[in-house]
Amino acid sequence: MKINCEINGEEFLEFDESNAILMDHIGNNLVEQSKKVFKLDGFESHCRLGGDLPDEQLKQFCDLIDEQYGDLYVRHIGKDWKLFKEFEWTEPGLVVVWFTKKDSDDLVAFFAFKVCLNDEDKLVLHLCENHMSKAFKDMGYGYSLSKQFNDFCHTTRYIDINKELL
Repeated sequence: MKINCEINGEEFLEFDESNAILMDHIGNNLVEQSKKVFKLDGFESHCRLGGDLPDEQLKQFCDLIDEQYGDLYVRHIGKDWKLFKEFEWTEPGLVVVWFTKKDSDDLVAFFAFKVCLNDEDKLVLHLCENHMSKAFKDMGYGYSLSKQFNDFCHTTRYIDINKELL
């Protein structure tokens, strides 16, 4: 896909998912937009690029996945699936949004997404991860986050790269 933007003096004329500089630039823009959009009443919201997450946070995400899907991941990826996941979260441009209790760092939910090209060669947001702690399921939080993400996909202005809105 043809684009036209400049990052730190370097001109980009084509979207290339393998270009870490371009992907992180887009990701940083999405992080800033996400901080304004994704909210859950009563919880603290956080957002960063996956590559900027501290190891402690990555471990917390893996523990939440392990709580519900650990056996499945071991069967399909192997016993070292957590290392694989932690590596996956460092992918350039990957945006991670998570929620904690306001009075502690207890993880409530997290999801991750990035920009990619669809089959029609259009930029879209791809939801890569979406997990909620068992203690907070069936309370409407998952629905709320899904709706917020869907609305974000339809209203975010990151797609118009040609107008340099990144």
